[in-house]
Formats: sequence, structure tokens, C-alpha cells
Amino acid sequence: MFSFRVCVCLATLSRIIIILFTTHVEMNPSSNPSSSSITYTDVDYLVYSDAAQLVHDNKSPYDRHTYRYSPLLAMLLSVQFNSNFPQYPFARAIFGKLLFAFSDVVCGVLIKYILDLQSSSNSNSNSNSNSNSKNTNNTFLATLFWLLNPIPINICTRGSAESLQVLLPVLTTIALSLSITARNWKSVTALAGFVHGFSVHSKLYPVIYTLGYMCYFGRAHSKNNNGGLIRKTIQNVLTPPSILFAITTTIGFVLPTYLSWVMYPSSLHNSLIYHFTRVDHRHNYSMFWYGIYLSGGDSSGSELATVFTALCRVLFIPQVVLLAILSVTICPVDLTFGMFLQTFVFVAFNKVITGQYFTWYLCLLPLCGERVGWRGGRMRRGIGVLGGGFGLWLLGAYLLEMRGWEVYRGVFAGSVVFFASNIYFIVGVLKSYTGVEVGVGVENGGFRKERGGTNRGINKGKKRA
Repeated sequence: MFSFRVCVCLATLSRIIIILFTTHVEMNPSSNPSSSSITYTDVDYLVYSDAAQLVHDNKSPYDRHTYRYSPLLAMLLSVQFNSNFPQYPFARAIFGKLLFAFSDVVCGVLIKYILDLQSSSNSNSNSNSNSNSKNTNNTFLATLFWLLNPIPINICTRGSAESLQVLLPVLTTIALSLSITARNWKSVTALAGFVHGFSVHSKLYPVIYTLGYMCYFGRAHSKNNNGGLIRKTIQNVLTPPSILFAITTTIGFVLPTYLSWVMYPSSLHNSLIYHFTRVDHRHNYSMFWYGIYLSGGDSSGSELATVFTALCRVLFIPQVVLLAILSVTICPVDLTFGMFLQTFVFVAFNKVITGQYFTWYLCLLPLCGERVGWRGGRMRRGIGVLGGGFGLWLLGAYLLEMRGWEVYRGVFAGSVVFFASNIYFIVGVLKSYTGVEVGVGVENGGFRKERGGTNRGINKGKKRA
């Protein structure tokens, strides 16, 4: 079997080769005339590059239309325009992509580190050598799920900054959270809060994890977890680690946001407020895309567009409720599984879903996949239904965008089926969850009592009241 280092090298090399080859083809269309009408590079990468050029010219990155990200990203990429940087168009064309690709590989290394943390915690309660060997093998395979997965490879090599902007900070926060002990809880909790706050600044969606983190820290610190759900939640969020995490998260978010606003006053709207009202019907897997499309069309569709707009607002309520329930029920006892569920639900119910959004929960799946019974009939059906829904949407999108067929309603139907398949899949995940050596499980649609699993938390090694 390959060692982990060899797999990291292969993952890195594969990404570099794809970047070099696709960039060469795009910059030399005569070498492959059939590819001239379709480019591999994501349009967002062109936006990043243009914004970086503006920063280098002492202008605002938001002078580039559709740049809706933190100015820190444009500032980082602007180094390619310095005089000390190799003055070759090819070098500039691949600089950002290589940076994102390396960040993507580092995400895989972080996944391995987090899995090792979880395995070492479980091994404390199970000294069986066969079990430890199995955990090591599972950790290796779970890491490969990310490193050699074609979806994140495609996303980063096309020039998407998701791995650098979001996934690295999110995984770093998880790693810090799971490494807290009785001795280091103040410093590590504070650092985790800063990193989490910065991830929210970079991309707004990680804010959905905040309450879950606080409940996790609170349960690990609290000596008394008796009482009802509301009482336990209040106890969890009012513990010293939870309060410290909330304070440092606020600082980690406010500080870079304020500095960005001082440098570029329009950053507050473009990188933050805009995302609350974002609408985009192109390349959108969400079933809301059709309503967004109609609302931007002629007046004949205005009445139907109003219905879609109302539906979008109504479905926002169950999204928020589900995220809150997952934060206070599952995250305190199984942080990574709870975060995976939160992300999956958030993406499924969102009014805009692009390919990058799938990496948000794909990077979390290896951290908890071992605790899901994938070989069961329910999960096999769930995977099949999800794949079928995804394929149906892709078929409609291909006919619409590549063949020019007017199949808007067909694509909408595919979006509805895709949403339903997502719900069926996540219900299957919940019912197939084993909760082995973590402390909680789901049985017959409801939570069963906690097992005597280990808790790598603040009170590790202390006797609970």
C-alpha cells in the first residue's frame, strides 16, 4: 500500500499537471481548435486576477464588476504583478491556480491530522491492536477520498479559491477544537475563535457552525449536563470556553472586516451584504433558479415569479430551524458529524448552489464517514437516488446550455428532483449513523442515549459529577 506521503505527492502532481496542461491549451488555441469555444478556467479566476491587477495599480478591487470577495484575496494575488515576479504570461496565468491547488492538498493533510486525533481518542478506550490497525487503514482511505477526489481537483485546478478562503480555516478550526485539553483550553479556544472569525470574514457561510462550536465546548467543560435540551443549551453557551470562543470569533471577524472597510469602503457591501441578497440563475443547482430566472424576465412571468419568491422565503425557515437543531443536539457530542449535516442541509436548502458548494461538505465527510453504515440497503438506495437526481439535472443543463434547447422547465423539474434526492440521502445518513465510540447515535428516527464513548474535551481525564 502507498504511504501517505506518496499519496500527497501524487495528489499534488496530478493537480499541477492538470493546471499546466489546461493553461497551455487555453493560451495556445491553435494546438486544439475544437476547444476554442470552451475554456477550462473558471470565470471567477479571471475576476480574481483582474481585481489583483487593480490592487497592484492602487485601485479598488471592487472596480472589477462581480468581484464579491474579501479584498485580502486580491491583495494576496497581486504579488504576481510585482516586478520581482517572473514576467511571463504563462507564469501569471498559473500562479493563483497553483496557490489554490496547494491549499487543496493542505486540506487533505489537515483531514489526516483530524482523523488521527479522533483515532487516538478512540484508541484510549479500545486497546485492541486489530481495531487500531483498522482505524489506521480507514484514516488512510478517508484521506484519499479528498486528495484523489475528482470534484475538489476540478474545482481548485479551474481557479476557484474555496480551499484557500474557506476550507483551510474551517478545517483548522476543527483541528484546534478537537485538540483542546485541560491545560491548553484557553489559548487553543481563543485561537480557534480567531480562525473561525476569519473564515466567516472570508466567506459568510461558516457562521452556521458558531452555535455548534459553542455547544461542543460547553458540553466538554460543563460538569452537569442534566436537564432538558433548552437548559443544557443555555448551560453550554454560558461556559467560559464558549464565551471565550464567541468573543474571539467576533474579534477575528470584525478586525479584518474593519480593515477591509477602511482600505476599500465598498467592501462591506460587496463582500458581505451582497451575499444576503444574491440571486443567480446560471449554473445554479437550486430549485429556486427558475423563480430567479422568471423574476428577471418579462412581465408575463411576474405572477409566477412572485410565487417562487414567496416559496424561497418560506423554505428559509426550515433551513434555519434545522441548522439550530443540529447545533444543539448533534454538534455537542459529535462535532464533525454535526457540521457535515449542517453544511449539507445549508447547501440543499440554499437559493444558490454552484459546484464549489459541494466541496463545503465533501471536506467534512471523511471526518465522520466511518460512523455511517454505507453498506446498508438504505444508504445504497440513498446514494443511487442522489446520483440519479444529479445526473438528471446535468442532462437538462447540458441540453439547455450546450445544445441550445429551450428546456427551462425540464431543468427546473430536474432541480426539484435533485432537492428531493438530497433530502432522501440526508435522512438515510441519519438513520444509518452508528455513533461508534463517539457518544451518540440515531435509532429509528430518534436519538438514543449516549454511550460510554470517550470525549476528547476540556475535562478529559477528570471525573464528571
